[in-house]
Amino acid sequence: MSRSEASKASADATQRRFDLPSGNIEQGRSQPKRTSPKRSGPEQHLIRRLALGFATYLISLGIVAIVYGFVVSPAFRDLTLENGPTAAVALLIGCFTLPGAKRLSLSPKANLLVCLALLAITPWTYQLGNQQELAGIDLAPGFNFVFEILLGVVLYRLASRTPAKQA
Repeated sequence: MSRSEASKASADATQRRFDLPSGNIEQGRSQPKRTSPKRSGPEQHLIRRLALGFATYLISLGIVAIVYGFVVSPAFRDLTLENGPTAAVALLIGCFTLPGAKRLSLSPKANLLVCLALLAITPWTYQLGNQQELAGIDLAPGFNFVFEILLGVVLYRLASRTPAKQA
């Protein structure tokens, strides 16, 4: 066999190697090992938990904004509302850093307290950051958001350590 014939045979073998199979495929490596579980319908508990979490966040944001509007100033209330979406992201990240079992066992009361604490603390840090910027001290971009995320993680860790009362 000459060198050109050997290279042509090698090229044909390589070409066939990458061809898709035609016809029936035998059971083996190319078959999926398992199938995904069948869903039996809408997961009501998941929808309920999402709605409860969203309502808890909105109630907390409303309470903190109303209190700050009356106690501090309407401008500070607006800062609280402006900070709301980033606080929601920080709360989600903080909550999902917990292991699944601890996250599921977290009571709605503990979740409400974490939401209230985070929403009550973070407008002050944003105000401090704004004052520092006006004074000429540059903070890293996103510094307040990183602080907010760390605060959410710490608050959720503390809330998950408190023993749940048996009803």
